[in-house]
Amino acid sequence: MNLTVDPEIRDIIPNLRPEEHEGLMKSLVREGCRDKLVTWQGVIIDGHNRYDICILLGIPFETLEMKFNSRHEAIAWVLDNQLNRRNLTDEQRTYLLGKRLQQERKPVGAPVGHEGKNQHTKANGVKVTPLAPMRTKEKIAEEQRVSPKTIQNASTYASAVDHIANIVPDVKERILSGNLLATKKDIVKLAELTPNKIGEIVDKAFEGKKVNLSIREEERRERYAKLITPEPMAFPKDKKYQVIYADPPWKRHYSGTLNREIENHYPTMDLQDICNMTIPSDTDCVLFMWCPSSSLADALTVISSWGFIFKTCAVWVKESKGTGYYYRQQHELILLATKGNIGTPAPADRPVSVIMAPREEHSKKPQIVREQIEKMYPILNRLEVFARDRHKGWDVYGNDRKLQEVSQGADAYSSDSGNHEIPSAA
Repeated sequence: MNLTVDPEIRDIIPNLRPEEHEGLMKSLVREGCRDKLVTWQGVIIDGHNRYDICILLGIPFETLEMKFNSRHEAIAWVLDNQLNRRNLTDEQRTYLLGKRLQQERKPVGAPVGHEGKNQHTKANGVKVTPLAPMRTKEKIAEEQRVSPKTIQNASTYASAVDHIANIVPDVKERILSGNLLATKKDIVKLAELTPNKIGEIVDKAFEGKKVNLSIREEERRERYAKLITPEPMAFPKDKKYQVIYADPPWKRHYSGTLNREIENHYPTMDLQDICNMTIPSDTDCVLFMWCPSSSLADALTVISSWGFIFKTCAVWVKESKGTGYYYRQQHELILLATKGNIGTPAPADRPVSVIMAPREEHSKKPQIVREQIEKMYPILNRLEVFARDRHKGWDVYGNDRKLQEVSQGADAYSSDSGNHEIPSAA
């Protein structure tokens, strides 16, 4: 007896693991095909693996014909039947739950023989009525003893798996068997990328690389490309400043894991590139430079390269602790260096060396520091390097498109960018 294998229905059935397939074959050879193959209109809806083995080895089998009003009902039965299997992986179960919801959301067809006709179509003079209303995700969730959100997430996951499988056909089985180094969230994120990127990341996954690492690398490359200005500007040569305020984008020497890399937030610069910058400092000038404690040695190197001499420092104490491999960091340093004969602030204008201020967005420094500098040196012209945005009374420089050249201080400025901009090296 030759039966029909419907590709859509067969694709729903999770493949057996090699050891399961081998066990089934031995059982069929030893005991014959004891369970009937389930069919609908001659199409197999349960027993595909038994059918393949029986045809291959010439083992007799019987069938049980089911009756459904439509193909929609038949596929819904297949999904429910597969969900009752006890040997499903978590990925297979989630996929089937998602397909179950998607099946319920499809338009319900007319009874067999009248598919394609709507509720106003008459067959043999009899009006065709629509089938029973589709079950909602709440109903499916109740049947499967999970939350409606779980059902909705499963539908998103199933769509992602199908989309990826359309691009890389041989990957579906590995995803659903749990043999790909990817979580369900990774699969959803992967499906959002371009087909070429999906193919590249799947190839790396086949070689044993975790999918989430590849996705993060791709996301970081995209962010990095958006942050870097193609043609960074050089400093003007016709103006010098007596006050320089800088927050260089230090490159960390060690980040441990990819998600801790500072480049996930903004592009960084090599130490030598920062040292090579020609800063428009006047003969007499004071420099205020931010640095994390791990970059202290680099900061002192930059200070010397820019022609300054280190004098002292203050510390910004944050309200919550951060990361760290020896100490969990809860502070950041602002170094003060001078060149020439800049002089010191008036005693009444000298702030304390401990700054208590909360964290804001990543790498953003407290506004109070800028105000302290203004009070310490109220009449000198000031330049902020690696600026995030513009401020009254300051010239600013960054490589955001709106800060590509030194912007002159004006009466009012508002924030232009959340990026950590990078000036060019001379």
